[in-house]
Amino acid sequence: MLNIKRPRYAKYETGENQPDYITLIKLADLFGVSTDYLLGRENDKLVNQSDDVTYLLTNLNNHLKDLDVNVTDIIDIKKWRYLNQKDIEEIKNHIDWISYKARKRIGK
Repeated sequence: MLNIKRPRYAKYETGENQPDYITLIKLADLFGVSTDYLLGRENDKLVNQSDDVTYLLTNLNNHLKDLDVNVTDIIDIKKWRYLNQKDIEEIKNHIDWISYKARKRIGK
């Protein structure tokens, strides 16, 4: 899940090496804890993810990277040329649905 080899992970476990920033975020996501908890900066291992916009957007960005989707690809029409009309409508409907749910949740 972390896309790292076992020897590298073992060095994290023994304290011989420290994970880089991206790996630290992936570890926090994997275990459902904050990066501050992993770094020993806080005792509360739970992160209030539903209110942390930075966390949520970072998580989305990481997911896109895991799917090998560059953010600039999203607006590059040439990258989407293999989609048909049904695919495009499905994407639009999904975006509309997510937006509707978010507005409803905050009362707008």
